[in-house]
Amino acid sequence: MKKILFIMMAGMLLVGCVAKKGKIDIVSDPPGATVYMDSIKVGVTPMTYNYNFEVSKTMRLEINGYHP
Repeated sequence: MKKILFIMMAGMLLVGCVAKKGKIDIVSDPPGATVYMDSIKVGVTPMTYNYNFEVSKTMRLEINGYHP
């Protein structure tokens, strides 16, 4: 059974002062957590996600053995 893992975001990289798009680095400890954006699997940590900052999204990470 998978359980949600709380993670720390490594940081956000914005391109320019008024950038609408950028990249977000997603890491977890331990690595290997599945990353979901709006309930769609987008990868496994560690990873970089190309993000449109004009749109709100919900991020969820899951890995076996961790509680929410």
